[in-house]
Amino acid sequence: MKHVFAFVACLAVFAPASLAAQHDYPEIEVARGGQFFRGNCAGCHGQDGDLVDGVRLTDPQFLGARTEAQLIAVIMSGVPGTTMPPSNYSDLQARNIVAYLTDLSETGRGAPADGDPARGRALVETMGCLNCHAIGRDGSPVGPDLSAIGLVRRTDELAESLTDPGAVILPENRYVRVVAGGVTVTGRLLNHDRVTVHMIDSGERLRTFAKAGLDAFEILEESPMPAFADRLDAGQLDDVLSYLVSLKGSTP
Repeated sequence: MKHVFAFVACLAVFAPASLAAQHDYPEIEVARGGQFFRGNCAGCHGQDGDLVDGVRLTDPQFLGARTEAQLIAVIMSGVPGTTMPPSNYSDLQARNIVAYLTDLSETGRGAPADGDPARGRALVETMGCLNCHAIGRDGSPVGPDLSAIGLVRRTDELAESLTDPGAVILPENRYVRVVAGGVTVTGRLLNHDRVTVHMIDSGERLRTFAKAGLDAFEILEESPMPAFADRLDAGQLDDVLSYLVSLKGSTP
């Protein structure tokens, strides 16, 4: 669903701090909202919300509203007579987008990394990232696919994932540990319900377990990804970030 989130002058003008004062958004809501925005809105509005002439979503003139509920209503219902149609977002998803844009406006997050994508690509390959992650046809499905990571994560979010991978773990990137017949299996969670658990294990195999037959089932709080804070200097980190944000569905 494209062409969402065209804030227009019919919204009342209030500073975004008014929303921040009402809600202290958890990091996971901000991160999730960023995914929704970049996956569905950035195609028209740009990654920084300023691609449409006269509309800058991080500007108080457009981000502000009397209440969070009014912004959510605009996201979900659209604005008649404009290019902004209704969306299929749930109330919670729309709230996540509000959280993301509020955070973006307040912090100025997401400035582009001043690095060399070619050097970054070489570092990604030599650091062993493809042992867990896939980029295009290369790599492994054990970890999250990075082929289009530049569309769904901002520079600062990627930097945090590299230097402190356990700080914010998105639900789709969680890992689980199951014990079945005395054998422990750990892998990235794909889905689970009251009956089954689906995962990709460390051997790149798709595994399904019946919960009734498990000795233990645990969603891990930690990220299995190593921190690179001490392995990359500032220049190398910028190079890696420049490469990752360049990934938009095809490998450069």
